[in-house]
Formats: sequence, structure tokens, C-alpha cells
Amino acid sequence: MGKDVVEDTLRTIFLAVQDLIKYDYNLMLQFGFATINIIDKNMKVTFAPYLTTEVKDKEFELTMRRSNSPVAELWKTNTTSVF
Repeated sequence: MGKDVVEDTLRTIFLAVQDLIKYDYNLMLQFGFATINIIDKNMKVTFAPYLTTEVKDKEFELTMRRSNSPVAELWKTNTTSVF
């Protein structure tokens, strides 16, 4: 699928959600990591327990980092070696 097809599909889905809310429908959108409930035009998001546990873990930030050095230092190092 091309980028334009994906963009059009997402745009259509969001427009459908807006229309359903506008006409007072209640929605429950279930994703793997969260559930979005829209009831009486109020939205509530509930995240999956595994996600909140994983993000709260002290090691999470360290595993997500690509580097522990400051960005400015990395840029200086890379530009010096390239030029």
C-alpha cells in the first residue's frame, strides 16, 4: 500500500469517529495497548497493565536510549570525524 492510501484510510476512520460522536453514539475502541471509551462525548483511556508496568520499570529508560552521551557531544564527534 502506498502512503496516500494509508493517509486516506486513517483520515476516513477519524472522520467516522467524529461523526459517530457528533450523533451521540458511544464508542469503545480497543487497541492492543489501550482501550479508548467515548461515552456522552467524554473520553477515557485505559492502558494495558503490561504497558504501564513496563514503562514504570527503572530499566525502561536505559533500554530505550541509544546513547548515554549528550547530543551536543555526539554531534561534535560525528562532524569532526566526517569533515
